[in-house]
Amino acid sequence: MKERWSKPKLVESASLDVRLTDLQPHLDFTETLDDGTVVGWHAHEFAQVLNPEHGAVALFVRDWLSIVPQSHAAFIPAGVMHTVVANTDASLRTVCIQSNTLMPVGQTSVRPIIRKISTSGGDVRSSLQDRLIATFLPQDVSPDEVELKLNLFLAGVPIPRDRRARPIAFRLMSALHDQRTLKEWGEILGASERTLTRIFHDETGLGFRTWRLRVQVAATIALLFCGRSVKSAACSAGYSNPSAFVSAFHAATGQSPLEYIKGACWD
Repeated sequence: MKERWSKPKLVESASLDVRLTDLQPHLDFTETLDDGTVVGWHAHEFAQVLNPEHGAVALFVRDWLSIVPQSHAAFIPAGVMHTVVANTDASLRTVCIQSNTLMPVGQTSVRPIIRKISTSGGDVRSSLQDRLIATFLPQDVSPDEVELKLNLFLAGVPIPRDRRARPIAFRLMSALHDQRTLKEWGEILGASERTLTRIFHDETGLGFRTWRLRVQVAATIALLFCGRSVKSAACSAGYSNPSAFVSAFHAATGQSPLEYIKGACWD
């Protein structure tokens, strides 16, 4: 399926107007993003936790791409350039946090932390802001094998820095179904297939087809978390035949989509 790519809607982040103080070290708000909307590149003097209360978003942080579905959240340190692309119609909750009040263990400036929001330990209606912040505090219990496996995909992939290959990542997140080959991309971006192949290998450590499959698997995992059927997720990823999608998903994860999501729904 090779539908025509159209330029996505670009909006500014509402968090650009946020100002935190010692009297107000945290602030949260919710934005509604239409499918395909892109929040322009920006950075803040404060840290952020992003949580799609509904839907899913792709998070680009410098040279890294992650996928954040509903029931999950991402931590972005202060001063890090980032942008968000809505993979579905999404309601995005953002918590702004003074940068000296929270820094999760293992956080780096290159790769955001993606975690499932726990619903255990008290009244889940009490304070979503508190639960989102607590999600990234040091954990008393180590993540289990299921969580680590899930986050391996949602945490995403590196994206090329080279301007000849970098646009592919952004266009793919706006049109997940795009199955163009590197030769076809080269004709659009003005680079040879050989050059693009080398760039992906050198700058992501993955071949293009493997890289694209990991992106598609992560994005379709998010769609399944949003309640999409396997057939719908397969279509979104450009597979006209759901069985072909299931085979590709199984090759990447070792499980069928339904088995994978069922195993990942821990509390």
